[in-house]
Amino acid sequence: MKKIKPKWIPDLPNNIYHWGKPYVDYLNTSKLKQLAISPAHCHAMQETPPTKALRVGSLFHDIVLLKSDEQQLRNAYKDDEVDLAVAMAESVLNHKKAASLIKHGYREQSGVFADPDLGFPCKIRADILIPDLGIIADLKSTRNAHPPSFKNDSKWLHYDWQGWWYLRGANAIEGKKIFHTFLIIACEKKPPYGVMLYKISQWRLDEAEQEIMPLLELYKNCSDKNRWPSYPEEIMEI
Repeated sequence: MKKIKPKWIPDLPNNIYHWGKPYVDYLNTSKLKQLAISPAHCHAMQETPPTKALRVGSLFHDIVLLKSDEQQLRNAYKDDEVDLAVAMAESVLNHKKAASLIKHGYREQSGVFADPDLGFPCKIRADILIPDLGIIADLKSTRNAHPPSFKNDSKWLHYDWQGWWYLRGANAIEGKKIFHTFLIIACEKKPPYGVMLYKISQWRLDEAEQEIMPLLELYKNCSDKNRWPSYPEEIMEI
């Protein structure tokens, strides 16, 4: 496999990042989560029609990060979806610290890199990059931004994995350790559209590394042999 040159790719459309060649074959956190189920699940990933929740989430990102025109969005999406995304965006942009991060960061930055240890191609798409502060921030829509609930959700949704992967990828692209902090801007999907800022702790990033590294070895082995096994064939007691 040819080793790719690490680089940022400005203005790469979201659909091309996810499903266009050659990027569709690059490892990212979505594939890592499927790999944790089985290699077959990772290899079988394909584009599917977005659910309403995904459409609203995409609209929310477009309005906050890309400042997309509301009327143009209404020509492509349902009014109730746009209304919800607009309300969430307004809540985030009225939050002083969240708005400051968005204002001072580079937004929607796609990047590619070779895994620093194993060499296979990888990718990231960071919502917000603030190099001078060493921060990567991600915008999340959520059912509940209250700390006890969001902490649990962030674990089973593997936001700690995302944080570790993005920091690793961004530093690989830069060629040195610039980024060290992964923040989440969480906004609720129902009134009052509450907003909370979270930082993934270093111990959770360290834990994520311990969980991900064996998966990277597994991915390399499956890629080299082009064998992507599913669940074990043994009987499992439950």
